Amino acid sequence: MILGSLAENLLTVLAFDAERAPIVRAVVGSALFGGPHRLLAARIYGYLDTFKKPPGEHLPDLLSDKLEGKAAEAGYYAEIIESLHASREHINPEYVMASLETFVKRQSMRSIAVDLQKALQRDTEEGLEEAERLIAGANHVSLSVFDPGTRLSDKKRALEFLDI
Repeated sequence: MILGSLAENLLTVLAFDAERAPIVRAVVGSALFGGPHRLLAARIYGYLDTFKKPPGEHLPDLLSDKLEGKAAEAGYYAEIIESLHASREHINPEYVMASLETFVKRQSMRSIAVDLQKALQRDTEEGLEEAERLIAGANHVSLSVFDPGTRLSDKKRALEFLDI
């Protein structure tokens, strides 16, 4: 499932990438994640807000209550954590950051679709007006992640042109 993969890639960046985690934190609300990913994102955001760095190896500590809970739920959360740990070395963070806009748009559209369905099910004039408003607002869902460019303090990136 592409969405789950993208959500897990974003969580991997949030959990382990000190440079990019604050950017994802600022752009993607935890409500855009679904199911257990939402809870994990919220807890990672809390850690980032408190300690100003990703949780890294402390990721299981954030979910200790879930890991010690019901067997099925604990297994699911353990599987997510293992997946994040396994993918952190192989993830392409530049691709994940480039996919941020797609993720936010898709998740926002899903939320709008649910609200649209509820508005249309009311079968009233107000419901129809709300549906039209939601459709009109759907065209304005956009995101722009600002890339500040290369800093001179980032010697590797600043001198990258010499490798060409």
